[in-house]
Amino acid sequence: MLAQKLLNRISKQPKFIITCLFFVILIIIGLLWLKHHNDTKPYGGTLRLGGLGGKPSPINPVLTKQTISNALIQLIFNGLIRLNKEMLPEPDLAESWETSADGLTYTFHLRKGVRFHDGVELTSEDVRFTYELVSDPATDSPYTSYYNIVKSREALNKYTFKITLKEPNLSNLIMTLPIAPKHLLELTRGKRLKETEFNYRPIGTGPFRFREWTKDNQVILEANPDYYEGRPYLDRIIAIGYETFSQYWSGFMRGETDVAFFIPMENFEIAGRDPTFRTYSFPGPFTYGMEYNLKHPFLNNKKVRQALGYGINIQDINNKVEGGYGIPSTGPFAPDSWNCAPEIKPLVYNPALALNLLKQAGWEPNRKGILEKDGKEFRLTMMVNQELRNSQMIASLIYQDLYRLGIRIDLKTIDYNKSGEEKYKSLIKDAGAYLTFFTLITNPIDFDGDWCSKYKNRVVKLWQYHKPEIDRLINLDIFQNTTDIKQRKKIYHRIHGLIYEDQPVTFMYFMPHLAVINSKFRNTDSLFSTSMPFWTIKDWYISTKELKN
Repeated sequence: MLAQKLLNRISKQPKFIITCLFFVILIIIGLLWLKHHNDTKPYGGTLRLGGLGGKPSPINPVLTKQTISNALIQLIFNGLIRLNKEMLPEPDLAESWETSADGLTYTFHLRKGVRFHDGVELTSEDVRFTYELVSDPATDSPYTSYYNIVKSREALNKYTFKITLKEPNLSNLIMTLPIAPKHLLELTRGKRLKETEFNYRPIGTGPFRFREWTKDNQVILEANPDYYEGRPYLDRIIAIGYETFSQYWSGFMRGETDVAFFIPMENFEIAGRDPTFRTYSFPGPFTYGMEYNLKHPFLNNKKVRQALGYGINIQDINNKVEGGYGIPSTGPFAPDSWNCAPEIKPLVYNPALALNLLKQAGWEPNRKGILEKDGKEFRLTMMVNQELRNSQMIASLIYQDLYRLGIRIDLKTIDYNKSGEEKYKSLIKDAGAYLTFFTLITNPIDFDGDWCSKYKNRVVKLWQYHKPEIDRLINLDIFQNTTDIKQRKKIYHRIHGLIYEDQPVTFMYFMPHLAVINSKFRNTDSLFSTSMPFWTIKDWYISTKELKN
């Protein structure tokens, strides 16, 4: 009887049906969300991390630079700030900071209650101590030169730290230094720092804490239950070092490790055919480029440089040299970084447009099919950096593309390391172009023009390109309030646009980094980016289903 009444009501009230269905759908969605939430982010599991360079070296934030131990630093320790996959600074031990108007003073406000793995609270004294330690020549730290620019370090109170620089500098290295415990290292300064037991039993504040250094030189870390952002999902990390790539790759394929970095194309493609693995191709910190001598009479015309950019089949070079895995470049800014203008697109091969631009610049083919202007044939000497991977193949392909345009190239190799800077300058002075690679730019200090020559602490030598408007923007960037990333983006996107428009270099593609990981791990994308932030491993997890298997 009751059922009959309910059926009658439903048949007479369609709104009632819709309401019931709506609530049923909401309940189903809620149950699915809970299932997904509970199944995909459980706690547990082990990541086996392999590395080249031999057995792990001592793990000390002011000494460690090589081997698998360098990656472990980001998991055991924290800096004042950290860099994410876009190379943007994020708060870490410092929850906020201010910069003085002259760009010389940084004041950091530390999180309260952050504890080292032995339970001692981190304070500004630990920060001051670490900065003094890395700056002390007696420490013999590989990072000392980066911190010579620091004039003073002050612990203003328990949770406030201030550094003053000798000159403006926006290098993130100044703020990402991993912080060591003063109470454990203050009696082991100088040469004694390399002999302390701490190097083999490190104690930091990071998401993972040291557990064991085994007899066969494996380093075992375990999740830090008291980490300030909450304990990581993985229970432990086992780090293994290999002497050769063959051992490294064999170990990965045997299941000794779960992730492999910087692998050759053939290994990458083998792994890509196996559903057990997930592959990543991402831009490394170097981009190929053909740099032009802007004082050369043929190349001081922007239309000519633009024509060369359109006349070189960059994608074809990428396909033949890198298997197509190179990441197209529009300038010295990584495409996944904050200072790369997303609206700027790579040049597309267009020989017809290239010839039209060359014609506008006064170049016409003569009877031999060579472009000619004012009785001079378009012939250039192109220096080729011998250090460049596959340099001869790339140079040969460029030679062929420009030959088809009617431009003749004389190729000459040069070893920058052996020749030295002065000889290098004299060799390319009369050359038209230089095939080389460029380190990506993340800060003003990375530029190397007239403006930067007065700054002794420059990190990277780039190219001799100079443009007053870019200099003005660099000065604006370094002397303004650098905490406003939106303003910095505007400046760098404008710089990017100016470089792209001027084409002082035909940027080709970023050398690809190829990596492969066991597909059971989730939330891994952030690590496989140009900045490779290893600290993001704290967010990795294994799904419930795979943990049970």
